[in-house]
Amino acid sequence: MHFDVDSFVSQCRAANRSGADPINAVRDVVDEAVSRAAEILQVLPASGEEEILLYQSSDLTIYRVLVFQGLQYPPHEHGMPVVLGIYAGCETNLLYTRLKEDHHRIKQIGRIDVGAPQVRVLDGDVIHSVTNPHPEPAAALHVYFGNLSLQKRSLWTLDLDGEQQFDPQSYFARARQLELATYRYK
Repeated sequence: MHFDVDSFVSQCRAANRSGADPINAVRDVVDEAVSRAAEILQVLPASGEEEILLYQSSDLTIYRVLVFQGLQYPPHEHGMPVVLGIYAGCETNLLYTRLKEDHHRIKQIGRIDVGAPQVRVLDGDVIHSVTNPHPEPAAALHVYFGNLSLQKRSLWTLDLDGEQQFDPQSYFARARQLELATYRYK
């Protein structure tokens, strides 16, 4: 057997239209997929581009995401639920909340470590940053419940004080700055 991206996408689309609980239905599809991590790695290796768009429509966006050692993405929100399926390595999600006295600022409130083969669901209102403190890259399938590129959402500065509208260029530029700083001070 081998992992087939088109079949995975079709299964996610069908699960999303399955009825009363599409999030758990998609979670089951992703869980089954990451249980076959060796097959996914043959098709979507833990190397190359940080993000590969596998599918996008008005109700579903699917990416293969890599998080390399020392890389930390800045805090951001998706504005929609997401199913994360880790099929190689481990990633750490730092969780944040908006401050009651200033809704444009955030503070860290928790941490979730997700290692292969594991699946997690993040609610649509979650603010998080993702990092990988481990030597091997983390590779994951991310299934978002909407068109992620059209979703209005926020990104925060590294000091957690400044909220701005999310844009991919700022997001990746800030992540790379953290990666360079991490390696510079080892």
